[in-house]
Amino acid sequence: MFTNNLFERVLIEPASQYSKTRLQIVSGFATASMAHRHLEELAKCNASASIEIIAGMTNFLGIEKAQHEALCELVRSQPYSDYGLDFRCRYVAEGNPIHAKSYLWLDASVPLLAFCGSPNYTITGFVRQQIEAVAKTDPASAAGFYERCLPNTVDCLDESVNDYVNLTESKRMHDYSTEDSVTLTLLDSRTGKTHQRAGLNWGQRPGRDRNQAYIPIPVEHRDFFPEIAEQFTVLTDENIPLVFVRAQQEGKALHTTQNNALLGEYFRKRLGLYSGEYVTKQHLLDYGRTDVTFVKIDDETYLMDFRPNTSAEHYIEGAAN
Repeated sequence: MFTNNLFERVLIEPASQYSKTRLQIVSGFATASMAHRHLEELAKCNASASIEIIAGMTNFLGIEKAQHEALCELVRSQPYSDYGLDFRCRYVAEGNPIHAKSYLWLDASVPLLAFCGSPNYTITGFVRQQIEAVAKTDPASAAGFYERCLPNTVDCLDESVNDYVNLTESKRMHDYSTEDSVTLTLLDSRTGKTHQRAGLNWGQRPGRDRNQAYIPIPVEHRDFFPEIAEQFTVLTDENIPLVFVRAQQEGKALHTTQNNALLGEYFRKRLGLYSGEYVTKQHLLDYGRTDVTFVKIDDETYLMDFRPNTSAEHYIEGAAN
């Protein structure tokens, strides 16, 4: 039985041992932030793999809408395909919910190595400092288990997924409170204007992608977000899924992972600006918002509210009425 280095032992090392690697996962719960973390680390190792996951508790507990949207976007966009990495996701839709966790590595279609144990395919299960355990198991048995689960599943992109799986919304854009949200300014606190070469204008330097951007986090709000370098899923008020990470010195900034220009592209589109255009305070004022609110759903899932002419206090008052 193994209790340490599970991320490397179960999810990374086997990918470098075989030529046509597939990883078939059955897990009670799965998150897009975990998938991004996994794919990113595989890419760093120059390991190609096809990852096929079945989330097992979806027909019983549903799945948070933010996670569903983020998993679907990952499957649709396949952002790591240039590295020889592919990701697919299915939900248990019928029959008994599945709380088991099985990780089966195959070379093409030949089962070669399998693990079973306690960790879900989540950041909490594989990255955070809590005790989990796995043990090697018979690969043929793991393959049979995966095949038995498969007929009761639905692809996450299936148009009828809502008929089988409840897309839950633990918190909505209109009903959060100051206890589970923080509002971050998009202006430079020293000048009251947008940053010249930081924040939304981080890329406004020679040789940089002019859309590169980050959101500064004041010291008092950094503990609201996950630890430095730990990915988490963010669903915008337009239902656009993004994956964020805390970065820079002391984790003072929020970036989008893989490509930190995605955040700048997102805000420029919302503001009606050209790609790479310099963002001014007047642009934000004309739009009707100079800050952005984050709402925490759980340790790996957040909402991001950038609707104009609103504030966290306004939402609370509206919900009360």
